[in-house]
Amino acid sequence: MTKLNKGFTLIELLVVIAIIGILSGLIIVSMSTATQSANDARVQAGADQLRSAAMVYAISNSNLFSSTTTAVNLTACTATPSTFMLAGGDAKTVCDDIVDYDTATPSIRISADGTAYCAAFDLQAGTVWCVDSIGYSGLTSAVANCDEGTLDCASD
Repeated sequence: MTKLNKGFTLIELLVVIAIIGILSGLIIVSMSTATQSANDARVQAGADQLRSAAMVYAISNSNLFSSTTTAVNLTACTATPSTFMLAGGDAKTVCDDIVDYDTATPSIRISADGTAYCAAFDLQAGTVWCVDSIGYSGLTSAVANCDEGTLDCASD
């Protein structure tokens, strides 16, 4: 009488489980990179919306981003009266959304005469996304420029 072996051996099952474990580990690593890229893309899109909101404010206010006579230096999305970052304004709302979603650290500077601004956000990839009043929007190391008062992302 012949005995038919049906089923898998213990070795075969362990090999399959090991392969599944390796594949799931690779997927988890690639998903964290994809999540970081998605978060950075949202910050970039939000910064572009901030630029648009600042331009709308300037058009409505004699082409000025601020009507104060002192420079404005923000390291948070602080509501600042008489600037495009006013409470309830589009720029303030967009800035809050960027920070709440991605915990990006903003650096927003407005010149004393109100004619120029620079806004830079740290990305999770370790780079900086910057928008300014001359229309620049892109990767830069311009946080230092915003801090130094040049208010020009493109002049590294």
